[in-house]
Amino acid sequence: DVPPRAAPLAERAKLLVAEDGEASKLQKTRKGYKKALLRMGAFVETLAKEANTEGEAAAYRSLLRNGALAPVLPSEVAGEKSKLDLERVRSCANILKQYVSIRMHDEKLKAGSLKGYRSAFAGEFEHCEGTVGSKPPGCVDADLSRHFMGLKNKCAAREEADGGADDDTKVDGRKETTKDAVSFDVYEAVCRAFVRRSDIESFVMGDCFLSMDWNMIARPINISTVRLKRLKVRGDALTLRLCKGKKQQGGDNKAFAHPFHIYANPLNPHVCPILKLGLHFMVNGDSMEDGELFRADRPGSTVGDMLARVKNDPEVVAALEAEGKTVDCLGIYSYRKSGATYAMSGVVDGPKYEHIKHRMLHKSGTVDDVYMKIALAGDQFAGRVLSGHNIQSAAFGMLPPHFLYTEEWTKERVDAIMIRHFPAALTKRKSLYAVLRMCFASIVFHYNWILEHAPSRSVLRHLSAFTQGECAELFTELPWKSTPPLRFFGPRGMEWGFLREGFLRAQKSGQDVGRGGAPWSTTWISVSMRASMGRGTI
Repeated sequence: DVPPRAAPLAERAKLLVAEDGEASKLQKTRKGYKKALLRMGAFVETLAKEANTEGEAAAYRSLLRNGALAPVLPSEVAGEKSKLDLERVRSCANILKQYVSIRMHDEKLKAGSLKGYRSAFAGEFEHCEGTVGSKPPGCVDADLSRHFMGLKNKCAAREEADGGADDDTKVDGRKETTKDAVSFDVYEAVCRAFVRRSDIESFVMGDCFLSMDWNMIARPINISTVRLKRLKVRGDALTLRLCKGKKQQGGDNKAFAHPFHIYANPLNPHVCPILKLGLHFMVNGDSMEDGELFRADRPGSTVGDMLARVKNDPEVVAALEAEGKTVDCLGIYSYRKSGATYAMSGVVDGPKYEHIKHRMLHKSGTVDDVYMKIALAGDQFAGRVLSGHNIQSAAFGMLPPHFLYTEEWTKERVDAIMIRHFPAALTKRKSLYAVLRMCFASIVFHYNWILEHAPSRSVLRHLSAFTQGECAELFTELPWKSTPPLRFFGPRGMEWGFLREGFLRAQKSGQDVGRGGAPWSTTWISVSMRASMGRGTI
């Protein structure tokens, strides 16, 4: 808070800072103009050297001042505006047109880049007599406008020709960048490659980092700053509340009011974020003493280096080639764009556009943000789609792996085993127990899968959970069910799943399952849905 007496001084300080910012911006612009005029001056020197006569060379050099193209000479009378030599202005304008035409054809610069030379040329007329603002005389300005409009059309035609379907260096008519979106198949191939590289501890962290990045559709810098206290369990989902965004550094935006939901995918362990988080806890939990989920100086850069080593994996290369892309288009910044693209248009009847924007911390607009609020159901739906569940399957709403306690295997006994296998830096946080319990259940459920897919030198094989046999005993003794539990959820594919289950149940009990039969009545289907929703575990 600023004291009342200091308020005027504070306002003055803000004004001075703003003025300094504007001054530095103007100084930077003028510096760029000077550089552009010097380049055109060097071009004029080249023309003078190639001139046929001394008089022609002298005429070229007369257009220069201190090595730069000078369409306007300074006035000799102090305080007066410079008087224009219209013939000199036209000659310099012809030099500008000739120079930008050569740069466009030889170096293939775009029209937007070439406009800077025109701006530098026009800036010389700011203090000239008979001109309005930073513009050359009307006849010259109209001639330049026609020339640059022609350049713009030529650049567009050239880009269209270079961006054809047969050019492997282009994507959608533009050059490939490390921010291009990739499909879910490429994402899954990268996850498989990371599992094969799990002989290094940091690759377990990298796999978890990229999985969180995909499921959250977040910027890498936001994932880098996630803290353990932000992780919670809400129903059958892991929730994460971000503390700040790119344009909400204070974290006071309404987009942070609701947590973002992350779901397990027991049917595809390669992309299951809960399983990856649990393995990251077991391998790198000792480094989370200060409460940071990813402990590194620059986690995003570290994971980016890992991805650069993994993306040359044959399976990843094959997945990219199937989409007509190269490994150069895959980078750490691909995941935010890829996750959003997959959720919005990679599946049929997917989440609404507003839910994707909310998950990406994008605003919808002043009026929309005031009158249309985001409820939890939309984010839950988006979370299930991003975790890789089949939206057209009855298993779309399946529960994550979790324990069914018995008289022999009580909650206290299972928790005691869990505490022994997670680092002390995590188990001393009582508020994290629900998250650890969810992760531990996923690890136990995928016990055989981990041993089958982890390489022989993987750090996962040396964890106490896989060497002492307690997880194997839990997996064998606890009453896991083989059929996925169903919960009523929004997508239309769920309706078919419930009907199919009702059909099989009626057929097994010997009821009439013909068209119009009693088992297909509304009441019977409702009972079937409620019975399916009541089932407990995998």
